[in-house]
Amino acid sequence: MGGFLDRLFRRQTNDGQAEEKNDDPTRALEGLVQTTDDILQRQEEVASGKIYVLSLVSVREHMGEDWERFAQRAARICESCIQSHMEEGDGFSQEDEDLFVLGLPGRDDTHALLRAREIANDVGYKLLGSHFRPDQEPLILAADVDMKDALDAKGELRFQVVRQAVAKVRKAFVQPQQKKPKPPPVPLHVDCRFLPMWEAKTERIVGYRTRGRLDLDGRPLEDVEIRKMTQEQRGRLDAALIQAALIHLPDAAKKECRLVVPVYGSSLHGSGLKAIRAALASVTIVHREFHLAIEVMAEPSDMERISEMLPELRKQAGRVMVRLPVGVPVPAIADPATTDLGHEWHDPLRLAPKGGATRYLWQVSDSKGLAQALNAGYGLISGPVLKAPPLDHLGPVGALPKTQLTG
Repeated sequence: MGGFLDRLFRRQTNDGQAEEKNDDPTRALEGLVQTTDDILQRQEEVASGKIYVLSLVSVREHMGEDWERFAQRAARICESCIQSHMEEGDGFSQEDEDLFVLGLPGRDDTHALLRAREIANDVGYKLLGSHFRPDQEPLILAADVDMKDALDAKGELRFQVVRQAVAKVRKAFVQPQQKKPKPPPVPLHVDCRFLPMWEAKTERIVGYRTRGRLDLDGRPLEDVEIRKMTQEQRGRLDAALIQAALIHLPDAAKKECRLVVPVYGSSLHGSGLKAIRAALASVTIVHREFHLAIEVMAEPSDMERISEMLPELRKQAGRVMVRLPVGVPVPAIADPATTDLGHEWHDPLRLAPKGGATRYLWQVSDSKGLAQALNAGYGLISGPVLKAPPLDHLGPVGALPKTQLTG
């Protein structure tokens, strides 16, 4: 066939150079016959299968103008590394300054592609060291191309076809990073006034802000009479929403995370607490301890009663957290949004362990700690320690779906 396939399967020594000429004509003839047979057999296998491309195009683009002085050194490193992976019958060839082609006959397509990716990763580590991140855009890309598409009539490589295959693999790595991240699942809530704020980089909820007089579809409610619920009505609504939220508990357990269900602090009394406890009665011990959390949305005036009710609630929910509105008690806070400031409180209160799905809340696991945290409201915090987190770096805020409220 000649051309590309001859370059691909030229005999190599361990240092990557072409094998030296043998002075013995008899041995040279034997070696020539053996080599010719081997090469023809390998060429035939590859010609009916695939070739595998290692591309440095991402490295070249990242380096910009520096690539020109780096290219030769990169080629030597790549050749040495690829050669160390070559087994009997394998072949490779550098076809461009940023393009190496592998012939891996004797393997099925899946095994051969995995082998090519393994070689690409090793080349990446040898070439870039700690800067090589195969879990992100790997910079050293491995692609497979059908031989019937890769060669032209003269037996030479069609570079356009090869580079299109590389571009397709590269797009698969780059495209997910370019997609706009979706907000994390919003905990089931009892009031459409509260909307989640989320940090797009980490894709976690970092707090809540107040929506104001808008319904779930974003329409103003100025002409709609808003009736305040009684405590008993709110307790029943909390209980109904807990039951609806518990549908998602098995999925939370499967994902090894914690389902956060918010309830109003004003519900934690008499019939309201009884209804909430009844809604939680079906939760198993394992789910209760490791996969369920109750977020109590409270006012400073609720703190004494909440501290008394918390042990009762703690019996049926593995983790209980409390969040207060931060707009009214502290004049220094200009933004009246209801939001979490747990991460700002850890110095004075030591009550903000970070980790897990509840990182955006400050956690209180016992009544003594709760009483200490809520004693005198915000009197324990002074000066600039307590401040509303900036909202300009947070992701977009959307309306809660109606299904989140109706279950």
